[in-house]
Amino acid sequence: MRKFVLFLLLVMGVTLCCGQEVKFGLETGEGLLIGPRQAEVGPDGNIYVFDSSDSYFKVFTADGGFLRRFGGKGQGPGEVGRSESVRFFFLRDEKTLIWTEFYRGNPWITLMGLDGRLQKVVKVDILSKGFYALLGGVDLGNENWLLELVKTGEVRRDSQYFVYGGRNSLILVDSHGQVKSEQKQVSYDERISIIGDGGDLGVPFVPHYSWGMTRDKKIIFGDGRENALKILDLTGKEIGKIDLPLPKPRSVTSAMLAEWRKALRQQFSEITSSRAWFERFGKVVDAYKESIYKVVPGFSGFQITPEGNFLLMAYDWKDSETNEYRLISPQGKELGHWKKEVTIASVARSQILYYRTDEDGGHILCAVPRRGSEARDLGELK
Repeated sequence: MRKFVLFLLLVMGVTLCCGQEVKFGLETGEGLLIGPRQAEVGPDGNIYVFDSSDSYFKVFTADGGFLRRFGGKGQGPGEVGRSESVRFFFLRDEKTLIWTEFYRGNPWITLMGLDGRLQKVVKVDILSKGFYALLGGVDLGNENWLLELVKTGEVRRDSQYFVYGGRNSLILVDSHGQVKSEQKQVSYDERISIIGDGGDLGVPFVPHYSWGMTRDKKIIFGDGRENALKILDLTGKEIGKIDLPLPKPRSVTSAMLAEWRKALRQQFSEITSSRAWFERFGKVVDAYKESIYKVVPGFSGFQITPEGNFLLMAYDWKDSETNEYRLISPQGKELGHWKKEVTIASVARSQILYYRTDEDGGHILCAVPRRGSEARDLGELK
């Protein structure tokens, strides 16, 4: 019996080293993982996951073992005010996790030790000046952070409806919450309504404000409206660009808008509680006959990988069952092009984290260990 168990363990060890999929989350208890919203490999090699279902950060070992949780719903320091809006990153000291919340969340950023102990909260001065919110960021060192700022609440009257918009930008903030500079401002029209104070519906083909930071502290920005990524310095000045080998952006057609209307009506008809709301406000879709955005964005976002490549996710306006990815080198060369049934959450040096969809439409967080180049490992991901 001992020999059989030893043999079984050896086989399992070989399987793990050869890329066995690891699933995170327990079926019950504190390690239950229902709504994983962001997952990253931490500086200590553990997996940090924010679960929007209960507002807790949950920490797992690389092989799926549950370690601890921290956070939780609340309005006090160390708690989460608005779970669906949390974005987190790690500081360069490799000991601290920092998170931000969106509008109507707690109006500060929170610093926690990797052990789950609260270090401090920092109130960012601009958050007290109106409809401003934060969407994560990066640590620049020397107690400075580059954060994504969103300005909401901008409404204007069009000929037949009201247009709701906002502005995304990057801000340089110090550890006291003072904004030192603001750069790369881009405004987007995102929603429409027949009234000017609510009842709004999202419009299709809105670009996604996407950015990242290279190791030498250059900002990479792109929102998919052109086949290029812009290279910016920390002042927001454009100092170069990377041309992307992507198909020419498609023009938005009346047939696309008709398909959008059909899908929207179907979506609301499936939920009984939403039908009355849609009957009152949904007629605005019939007035939306000309798209605000003339082209379908070429990608919906990207991440900068450990090898310095760019992993682009295609813009999916039809809600397809598969996701399309391209891996592009810093020189603009395509290293790989795939369609995957999984959604890639993060590419790290040790693992690739991704979500699988279960039969109920929920997300299951999974990982496989890295074995070769990024192009090889991403290509082998099923």
